[in-house]
Amino acid sequence: MNGRVIPRRYWQHKVTGRKVSIYGACPWWNQADAAQWEKIESGHTIQWSDGTVGNPAGKPFASEAEALAFLKDSKFPGFSSFTA
Repeated sequence: MNGRVIPRRYWQHKVTGRKVSIYGACPWWNQADAAQWEKIESGHTIQWSDGTVGNPAGKPFASEAEALAFLKDSKFPGFSSFTA
């Protein structure tokens, strides 16, 4: 499986602090609620060739270099290459 490093982005509610994926359903119900959500970019993650996004360990990588090192050293079954 191939992977590439991308910035980790998610929606975060300004009042509650709730975090949700930008790859899922829209977290707000109407325009008034939409103003309470902001897109946050924090750390890096991996977008896999099958369309999934995430670090197998579950936590984002602190830097792009750390994520690239993970991809270069990966020993997952079927893993064949990486892109920056």
